[in-house]
Amino acid sequence: MTTLGTIAVAWLVALSLIPTILLVTSMIALVSSASGIALEKITEETRDRSIKVTAVEPLTNKTFKIRMLNEGERKYRVKDMIYADLILVYYLEGSNVKRVAWLHYDPSGLLSEGWRIDSMVNDVVDPVNSTSGMSGFWNPGEEMHVIAWVSKAANTSLPAYVSFTPPPMHGGG
Repeated sequence: MTTLGTIAVAWLVALSLIPTILLVTSMIALVSSASGIALEKITEETRDRSIKVTAVEPLTNKTFKIRMLNEGERKYRVKDMIYADLILVYYLEGSNVKRVAWLHYDPSGLLSEGWRIDSMVNDVVDPVNSTSGMSGFWNPGEEMHVIAWVSKAANTSLPAYVSFTPPPMHGGG
């Protein structure tokens, strides 16, 4: 093949790659745009989830009363609390060692560690049945009082901390 023939083949290959390059570039732009939309959606979802932990107090060395205020714009079905995350950070009894306990919603109290709804404050609309722990809604402006229990004793002279993530939105909520 002559030099001219090699150059012609190279040009043909380069020209055949242009549609592929344009397609890949378009796909990258589309994915980037979709990622931005997804990020906006995630931000929008979490923006309304304003739950403020107002108090964490030990009742015994293995139980805590936690007060949380729904400051957001959304209401949460109590039966969906099984999808919520309650993380309790406390110090072990007789030490300065921190323990992180990821506690599951357990209205029956059968788990060795968990939490349940004790009472609601300002619960006027869609009242929560704290006995069953499975009906009603936690509405904006309402304060939920929960009892959390752990299997390893806490040093009650040191503070405990709570992180709470409410359940994701489901139909009807």
